[in-house]
Amino acid sequence: MSFGRKNLILRRIGRFYIPFYLGDEHEDLIKEIIGIYEDCIGKPLRTLDKELIIQIIGNEKLARGLIHVMRYFYRPKRPKETTISPKRLRIKVFELANKLYNGFVPSDRRKEFIEIIKKELGIEDELDLWADEEEELLLYREREVRPEDIIKAYNFEVIDTIFTYASEVMLKYRGLSVPKGYIAKLIARYAKMKGLLYDMKIEDGVLITKVYGPIEVFGKPTKYGERISDVMFRVLVELKDEPMWEVWAKVHFKRAVLNVLVLSGNEVPLIDMHREPCSNVYDSSLERRIENALKSIGFHVVREPEPIILSSSIMVPDFIIERDGRKAYLEVAGYWRDKYAERKASKLIQLARLLPRIPLIVLAEEKLRRYLPEISKIPIIYYRSQGSKVIIPYGKLMLAFKEVSSYKLTSSS
Repeated sequence: MSFGRKNLILRRIGRFYIPFYLGDEHEDLIKEIIGIYEDCIGKPLRTLDKELIIQIIGNEKLARGLIHVMRYFYRPKRPKETTISPKRLRIKVFELANKLYNGFVPSDRRKEFIEIIKKELGIEDELDLWADEEEELLLYREREVRPEDIIKAYNFEVIDTIFTYASEVMLKYRGLSVPKGYIAKLIARYAKMKGLLYDMKIEDGVLITKVYGPIEVFGKPTKYGERISDVMFRVLVELKDEPMWEVWAKVHFKRAVLNVLVLSGNEVPLIDMHREPCSNVYDSSLERRIENALKSIGFHVVREPEPIILSSSIMVPDFIIERDGRKAYLEVAGYWRDKYAERKASKLIQLARLLPRIPLIVLAEEKLRRYLPEISKIPIIYYRSQGSKVIIPYGKLMLAFKEVSSYKLTSSS
């Protein structure tokens, strides 16, 4: 979980901001903080002097961020299980105090009262009414602690916080050892899995991709920030050793939206990029149903084909469909919102201008008909959903397939 915008340290450079990251030069400082935590092991959490940590670090935001990160390495725990929960014990104490002493136990009757409680509840240990309060729990080390690990964890939290509070993230990638098409394909895959939208283009040889959530009239602009963060970290794993890339984010604060240069290939901070396998948040059953419907009418279906890259345009179709030795790309327009549908239509029109003939079919939901104009060279076939079934007009699809599957993907320029 991110440590919150209030702990972000951002430095302004002209019209944009850059975040503060920890580096090797901070190892001695981190060792000093580790020493403070080590001295508190086995003691109540309240003995951890957070004000001292702030004083040593000299920057309250950095100190609060580090205290948050240290929770991954040191945790408060109850030393042992008790026969009765502290909450139930408190309730019983208050009940007996009201019953026997009208709510107030005189100091000279305290020992007597404690013995009554123990007998009533069958307790032999000392009574601790607040053993479940976090500040009273004992501090333990969760794992091996090295300054490098804390630096990596802090830097991860900085990036995660920025992405979590962003409405849009933009990647600029020139492409050297890792092909631009591969990065575009990754972004498209993970964005779809997380129910996010994306725009792609190539400008002066640079792949420019924006990832954002569905545009909504109501709701927080950062509603999809956690999903954006998950997608971007998975892409960064592939880029961390590349020299020519930048990641920008529109980060929302209470009174401002800041343009933040999050990372660049020129200088990548120490960070652990490991991610668990991506799980679908968004319901991808539509694509599965369409795939099954296409197979039922004799098509071989290939998911996640290579992107179509032509000068300034790039597109990642959903499928390649094959039959009788011929094939065509297929783009599915199902969950598109109206504004996104209009943007995608504009993209298709741009693609049509670049190519004399395009081996591409758009399969769109009927309700999008008013947002998708007729596009020269690109047939749009509309399907209907009937319960869990997808009804695809077989005749129209076959006519379109026979026409476009004979085309070669060559530019008119």
